[in-house]
Amino acid sequence: MAKKTKKRKTSRAKTNRTKTTSKDRGLNDIYAMVLFASAFLILIFVFTSATGVIGNYINIGLQYGFGIGRFLAPLFLVAMGTYYLASKSKRYTHFAVGLAIIFASTLALIHTDVSLASMFKTAALKSNGGLLGGLLAYSFNYLLGVNASITIFAFALLSGAFLLSNKTLPDLWRAAKSRFALAKNKMEEKKPVTEKMTQKVEELKRASVRTKSVEPEYDFEPSVKDKTVEETIEVKGPEENKDYELPPQSIFATTNKEKSASQKNVKENIKVLEKTLADFDVDASISRVVTGPTVTRYEIQLASGVKVNRILSLADDIALAFASPDVRILAPIPGKSAIGIEVPNSHRELVTIGDILRSEKMQKAKSLMSIVIGKDIADEPIIADLADMPHLLIAGATGSGKSVCINSIIASLISRATPDQLKAIFIDPKRVELSLFNDIPHLLTPVVTKPKLATNVLEWAVGEMESRYETLANSGVKNISSYNALMQKTGGDKMPFIVIVIDELADLMMVAAREVEDSICRLAQLARAIGIHLVIATQRPSTDVITGLIKANITHRIAFAVSSSIDSRVVLDGGGAEKLIGKGDMLLSTPKTIKPKRLQAAFITEKEIENLCNHLKNQEHTNYVSDIIAPKKSEISVNDFEDELYDQAVELVVNAEKASVSYLQRRLRIGYGRAARLMDMLEDKVIVGPQEGAKPREVLLTREELTSIGAESKES
Repeated sequence: MAKKTKKRKTSRAKTNRTKTTSKDRGLNDIYAMVLFASAFLILIFVFTSATGVIGNYINIGLQYGFGIGRFLAPLFLVAMGTYYLASKSKRYTHFAVGLAIIFASTLALIHTDVSLASMFKTAALKSNGGLLGGLLAYSFNYLLGVNASITIFAFALLSGAFLLSNKTLPDLWRAAKSRFALAKNKMEEKKPVTEKMTQKVEELKRASVRTKSVEPEYDFEPSVKDKTVEETIEVKGPEENKDYELPPQSIFATTNKEKSASQKNVKENIKVLEKTLADFDVDASISRVVTGPTVTRYEIQLASGVKVNRILSLADDIALAFASPDVRILAPIPGKSAIGIEVPNSHRELVTIGDILRSEKMQKAKSLMSIVIGKDIADEPIIADLADMPHLLIAGATGSGKSVCINSIIASLISRATPDQLKAIFIDPKRVELSLFNDIPHLLTPVVTKPKLATNVLEWAVGEMESRYETLANSGVKNISSYNALMQKTGGDKMPFIVIVIDELADLMMVAAREVEDSICRLAQLARAIGIHLVIATQRPSTDVITGLIKANITHRIAFAVSSSIDSRVVLDGGGAEKLIGKGDMLLSTPKTIKPKRLQAAFITEKEIENLCNHLKNQEHTNYVSDIIAPKKSEISVNDFEDELYDQAVELVVNAEKASVSYLQRRLRIGYGRAARLMDMLEDKVIVGPQEGAKPREVLLTREELTSIGAESKES
């Protein structure tokens, strides 16, 4: 009962508070009307003669009391009334005191010129500051002198102005700096066209000195003339095949360098943001605006005493003011004493892989494993060295740009490295994303589309890693770079880098979670020194797919737009990815960054991928390694099985190219239980595939492979 009574009291108190608030609002309106009426009455009494007896006495009182200040009194009354109507805060006392100080200081300043003997004469009172100004001026002039009095009244006037604005000197200084910075940016953007052209010519001259040729730039589709320019991507490093030519840059299209976001929209957004903050009584100023290809970041400096949580709590209100689906608030910006509010642009700029590959950063990159990521919020190209990462985890919902990012990473690798320098394995259970890269000379095996065979690929990679470590130990070197440098001196065979790309980790984890997780963790822990790198992607970032062990060993992660903050925390260990707007908008998290960095991923078209792959196929033929996806010989050996019918079962399903429990029952004349056990053995040893509903099982072992295994077993 006590608890219920307490709840009733609480609800009653809340209701009373609500009523008091609405009552205050009504009183404010009444006060404002009274002040407006008083101001108009004073104007009538001062400027007209038909005032009546009371009006005449009021006019005489105003003349003696305020002097010429009677003409200013209506303005101050209107200002106070307007504040009552417009302001949502309850700082009426501060505003009223500020007005009173300004009014009294003004009258005193007017009256300081009058001599002490004449200050209270009728003519002096009516034509100067009145009795109020006279009392103040006489007191200070008599005690401190005229000059000191003027100084004191001037500072009192400024103090009243500070009370009106509710700003401190540091706040006003920051606001002035912000206005000056915006004006400076505006002046820079309004440079004459001739000056811009002169700067462009100078930039091109400097570029020609560095590269000895100016690369052609075009909008989105390269023209036929551009395709004839045989400018290849320069990569420092020895090449084994002297006849191999790296693909020309004309394969990849670029976009216009001009920024599409107009300064007019930025100015309007600044006004909207300032108004929104003012409506919620947040004392802050906009210090800087950074416009990127996807979002614009407004950097805000808070006044002293304003909590950061006040900005964070206004995320939905700011999004509503901008008519935006969502805004991201970075509080604070790493390395700055400011808060960043990231608002999506009304018109997004396209960032292509050609823009990044032609950038100065990519041209200066010495590593063969440099990959294209995208552009940051300041429109600067971002690249990364996969050899330093050394592995990358990518997650995002369907349609967020995840597969395009993978294609850009692959294209940037195979366009800079020869097949002798780089080998690749692509695992694509979805069967559609990486099929365009089939038969390129960099591949060690055709694109793997069956999840069961993917476990063989990962196990082979673990074995290759152990074999490479033995080779490094025998050579007395620590990593692949030292080994290749040694081989260049001695004339031996160099060790290529190996990149394993998994486009959908969830499909592999559903088939063989333990084996896949063990292989990925071993490679992630040990494979860096011997040049094996993983690029893993998933559209289902849950804890059963991206396990704790996988996250602990893959520290570089990219998150595209996800459906919830829970998914974002699984990938990034924090929120933010749920606020992304899709189509390449992403967050990059590295151990070096305190908070994830927002980027726009590079875009590559299917046509560009086809042109790139056709060029590579014309340069060199593909040499696949069959042992990678083939079942291990130990896996189909019958020595470990007690069932003597296992050999016959293997021959039956391989020769018939079909497998089912009923088929084994009929041909071997055995019961269902024994036939089912034999079928489980065949599935465990990757001779047949898993059961897929009512469909027959797929036979994974061919007759030729069975014949070769039988011949080898006879020889042994």
